Amino acid sequence: MRVAAGAVLALFAQPFALLPGAALRQELALTLHPNATVVLCDGICLRDPADAGLSWQSVLTAEREDGSKLFRDPQSLDGPALARLSELHGDARAFASVSVLAPEPGLGFLETALRPALAALEGYAACAPLRGGAGLALRIACPDRGALNRAMAAVQTALDRRLFS
Repeated sequence: MRVAAGAVLALFAQPFALLPGAALRQELALTLHPNATVVLCDGICLRDPADAGLSWQSVLTAEREDGSKLFRDPQSLDGPALARLSELHGDARAFASVSVLAPEPGLGFLETALRPALAALEGYAACAPLRGGAGLALRIACPDRGALNRAMAAVQTALDRRLFS
């Protein structure tokens, strides 16, 4: 995907449901202008976190128009790792990753806008800056798909208010 100067791309995909034995691999490559803003959110829900046959891989890469690398976010979990991840917060079965790439001056405002949404969700959330001031990374773990959908909606609302108002 290419994101031009001044553009805002917000993609909030519905979480994938990983059924028994599922193997999912996705890759997304972004090229963006320094004044572009990108918000990407994707997630997974586990029907049976103890399923040793599950596999999930996701690779997100971002670079500037001149080819300079912003970041690479490879995530890879197999059945046993997913089972351990589900123990992170009680019996978590739904997980999301949110990447916010924005010009550095706006990142503090976006992080401030996210704090109330993250504090109120049912589950666990963490937010950290990406290296080099490229943006923010959020990770969310919830007990089920409904809680994850509510968490993702709250994050989307908080970001929409900051980006589009």
